[in-house]
Amino acid sequence: MEGDKYEKACVGVSMASLLFCELLLGGNDKQGFRSDPVSFVVRAVIISAMIGKRKKAAVFGALLVLVLLFYSYPSLKTRTELRFQELPPMFAPDLTLYLNLSQLKPVGGVVVNPYYRVNVPEDGAGYLKFSLAPRTFGRFDGLMGNRTWTAMFLWNEFWWSFLCLTAVVVFCRFLPARSSGLAVLGVLLVMLFNFGVAKTILVAWLHLPSMKAFDVLSLPFMRAFVPIIPCGLLLAYLGSQMEALIRNKVFWILMGILQLAAVLIFPYATLLMAGITAVSLFAKPIRIREVGSWAIPLIYAVSCAVLDAVVLLRGSVGFYENRSPAIHFQPHLLPQLVGGNWVVVVSLTALVALSKNLEKEIKWPLIGLGASNALVMLGDAVVPATRILLSHHGGYFVHLTTATLLTFIVASISLEARCPRWALRVAFTSILIFILVNAALVVSGTYRTFSQINGDVAELAGSRLLWTPGPGDLVITRSRSVDDMCGWVPLMSTSSVLFCTDAEVMLTPHENRDLHRLRQAFYLFFTGENSTTLNRELSTPDPSALMYRLGYWAEAVSHSMEERHQGIEEIKTDLLPLLEKVEKKDISSADLFRKFERIVVIDKQQDHAFAEERITEYLRPERKQHFGDFAISFYTPKF
Repeated sequence: MEGDKYEKACVGVSMASLLFCELLLGGNDKQGFRSDPVSFVVRAVIISAMIGKRKKAAVFGALLVLVLLFYSYPSLKTRTELRFQELPPMFAPDLTLYLNLSQLKPVGGVVVNPYYRVNVPEDGAGYLKFSLAPRTFGRFDGLMGNRTWTAMFLWNEFWWSFLCLTAVVVFCRFLPARSSGLAVLGVLLVMLFNFGVAKTILVAWLHLPSMKAFDVLSLPFMRAFVPIIPCGLLLAYLGSQMEALIRNKVFWILMGILQLAAVLIFPYATLLMAGITAVSLFAKPIRIREVGSWAIPLIYAVSCAVLDAVVLLRGSVGFYENRSPAIHFQPHLLPQLVGGNWVVVVSLTALVALSKNLEKEIKWPLIGLGASNALVMLGDAVVPATRILLSHHGGYFVHLTTATLLTFIVASISLEARCPRWALRVAFTSILIFILVNAALVVSGTYRTFSQINGDVAELAGSRLLWTPGPGDLVITRSRSVDDMCGWVPLMSTSSVLFCTDAEVMLTPHENRDLHRLRQAFYLFFTGENSTTLNRELSTPDPSALMYRLGYWAEAVSHSMEERHQGIEEIKTDLLPLLEKVEKKDISSADLFRKFERIVVIDKQQDHAFAEERITEYLRPERKQHFGDFAISFYTPKF
């Protein structure tokens, strides 16, 4: 009976919170949320679930719909307001990077860089090698008739559902309390509350009723490929490891499949999987005479090592090619790497280890998850950040690790709680409502933050009617930040772009130095930059912002002064000399433009990125047109 009360309470709170969110986030039409067909469908599903015979399934069915509603809201609202259905809207970084990766079609071991239209070995860079997820999406998009908006929407719905349902299974199967209410709480913590930015969330709440502080926040898995896919695989691996230890040895096979998929998608997740299994072996001590206690783990470890080595040893491994050694022990970085999130992960891992209500087959995999995540977050002290940004990417799993460990700790404590039942229900309901309201405020802020960007993309797509892009065109447009206009042009046309920061992750080191940096030098010159000013800015105490803007991401975020200095020297030796040549009007550098029939410069009318007087030093102006807020200028090569 107590379980039934919890289930009814969960459904009731979900229903009430859903209606509240519809009112809070609804459109500006007079009929409000009642006119929204999506909301109508959602309410119908939840009401049907409430009257269903399988109450537990009804609870989690309603929970899944609620989670998908929150994540889908920005996309659906953007589509309704912009009426733009060609490309998916952006609500998190790196979307254009992965969409361009999804368009790559290897032929004879070679792919065409979508930005510069040059040939690159398909395993010549880390992002090309570990691109199973975007390439799978590319095939799915093709099956959908290249209706990318719809394909991306369904892709996201699938992976959000996968992670949500995986969390449901793990919590329902392995939580010691076996309470539907605690499982619901755990799922909502995983899907809707971002522990990685918990401090920023608290600050945003302190600024209410102003909503602006929520504009910099997002739900933990709003990004389309990473970390949603690796986190889903990691949580499935954690549950499979627990199941394999408890009773079913077949789950070792599933674990092997999951870790191989992780290697091909996001190898950092494989490190955490290896840590989970290594620590989990303490749950079942190895006895030499009992073959079953060591044979299966040994076969599993050797098989995974061989498969992973085949993948990793073929082609380039690093995501950020540079001149750093693969291993460089820097213990002095540890105090800088030990931040608040690291302390939280370690503390929760210690609480799990001290818990007396968790079975060893459950406790040790959880300890493995927390310990391996904490170690990876310290990885830059061993592997230079300028190689693979190990600590930075270890932070991608902080939220999942924290939410999972915290849920199991709460469930363990609840078994010994001596509080009145009504007090527990009030606390549970209060936390539930807080998570849902916070999620509503966050997705509302996410929509506001990206509304202008998505509007610009829709306008850029519409402007093609004026300049009819073709393969013989070179497009010069903004590349101020990740996912700027330069990243969208290859998705809309077969034209090349002069420069895009993201292009460097799909080029070999040689192509980056000889091709990418020259294009970057012209871009910097056309935007009004000069080598003297950049050189002076690089000499300031903290030039990390400039380094990041120039595409030296790993060096910019590294805690090592040695690695930062290395990045500064590379800028001075690889980029600035090319910029100096362009400034001196070196005619040989203009060979870049001769192979193009037409050069199209796309700029904003109110927020200029380019200096026309500099462009005309190398290009001959033909005509100019306007489309919305865009100014489109046409040029031909001058030399």
